[in-house]
Amino acid sequence: MRKRFTHAFVTGGGSGLGRGFAEELAARGCAVSVGDLKAETAEATAELLRATGARATACALDVRDPAAFEAAFAAAEAALGPIDLLVNNAGVMVGGGIDRLPLEDFKFTLDVNLLGAIHGYHVAAPRFRDRRVGHFVNVSSIAGVLNPPETAPYNVSKAGVLALAETAYAELGIFGVGTTVLCPSAVRTGIFDAMKSD
Repeated sequence: MRKRFTHAFVTGGGSGLGRGFAEELAARGCAVSVGDLKAETAEATAELLRATGARATACALDVRDPAAFEAAFAAAEAALGPIDLLVNNAGVMVGGGIDRLPLEDFKFTLDVNLLGAIHGYHVAAPRFRDRRVGHFVNVSSIAGVLNPPETAPYNVSKAGVLALAETAYAELGIFGVGTTVLCPSAVRTGIFDAMKSD
C-alpha cells in the first residue's frame, strides 16, 4: 500500500484493528469513513480522527445488509468525495465443536465475515473499475490457513475471504484495481470479548 489514498472506508472501524486502520490512514492524510455495527463506536473513532485534524465521517453499518452497505458508501462519498480504498475488516468469532455448534452460529459468522466482504466488493468494485483506480484491503486470518480446532465457522469464513481476495486480485487488477489480503495471527482486539462459545 505505497500509494497515497484520498478516501478510505473502513468496516468494523469502531474498535480494535479497524480503529487502528482508521488512525493510520488518517495519519497519512487520508479522509476516513468509519462503518461499524454500533453507531456510537463508529462516531467515537471519527471523533478521534477529527481531533487530529483529519476529515472523517461515521455511520452505523451492518455489513450483512447489502442495501445498507450501498447506502453507507453513497453517503460517505457524498460527504468526503470518491472512495478509493475499502478495508473489509468487520468480523466476529464463534467457538465450539463442529458437532455442537448450532447452524445459526455458522450462518451468523459466514454472513458477517464472508458475505460482509462480498457485499463490500459488490458495492465498491464497479466504482473502482469504472474509475480505473481503487484498492481493497481484506482482513482474513491465519486461522483461514491453519484451521485450528473449535473455531470452524471462523476458519471457514476467513478461508473464504482469502479466496475472495485472490480471485479479485486476478479479476480486477487489469482495471487498475488492487487487492491486498492480510492473515494476522492473534491481535489484541475486542473480537474475543464478543466471542460466542458453546
